[in-house]
Amino acid sequence: MDDQSAEAEINRLRMGAAGLEDEVTALRRRLQDSPKRVRTLEERLMETKGQLAQAVSQNEKLSYTLREAREHIDGVVVVDSENGSIPRWRLGELVDFVTQCCDVLASLSQRVGEFLVL
Repeated sequence: MDDQSAEAEINRLRMGAAGLEDEVTALRRRLQDSPKRVRTLEERLMETKGQLAQAVSQNEKLSYTLREAREHIDGVVVVDSENGSIPRWRLGELVDFVTQCCDVLASLSQRVGEFLVL
């Protein structure tokens, strides 16, 4: 190996070492920041779980209320100003539909909660 190629190889190795030192410095900085980041993520997870639990509770209350309303619907007729009255059985279908929607929302909320735990 002549002097020029040896010098070029040394310069190439120095540049590679400098790049690796920069990478090590960046990784050390990230490592120092990780506990803060973990704490922040854990706090956000706890907040999200709380919001999810609250939403599930509200959905359950709404489902229960709608089921109760369904039981008391007999004999009720709703008057619509454009189409006249809505027969009792149509109102029941509407309540059933809304109840099913609430059940689906509750199920989705629980699945999102399970996903967040993972």
